[in-house]
Amino acid sequence: MRNEAQILDRALSLHNMGDIAGAAKLYERIIKKNPHNLQAVHFLGVAEAASGNLARAKLLMKQSIEVASTNLDFSANYAAVLHRAGEHDELVHLCRHALPFAPASLALLHAGAAGHLALGQFQEAVELLTR
Repeated sequence: MRNEAQILDRALSLHNMGDIAGAAKLYERIIKKNPHNLQAVHFLGVAEAASGNLARAKLLMKQSIEVASTNLDFSANYAAVLHRAGEHDELVHLCRHALPFAPASLALLHAGAAGHLALGQFQEAVELLTR
């Protein structure tokens, strides 16, 4: 049996090749043995989002963000899911929290601006985009 890191590497490889279902099975396998593997939890959320299950994606990604709040990749992925789900208040909140750790993150700046625009907060969106 392969170790957890090898299984995660294989899952990420499958995910990158477009085998979302295959990757999800491996993420689930890792989580079953180690529910604290934040990468597996987060990327299962990414897989769920790709499969259209935004509710489960948000739940999993939020779980990983709560523990690894400074992981910018996790934040950017979660921001994209929140935008797709129309959760603009939460999207703006996430970006406000994450941007101090990466003030030049284009993904977070754009996501935050998109959230502000969706909420009709045009000045706030312009301020983010003109930093």
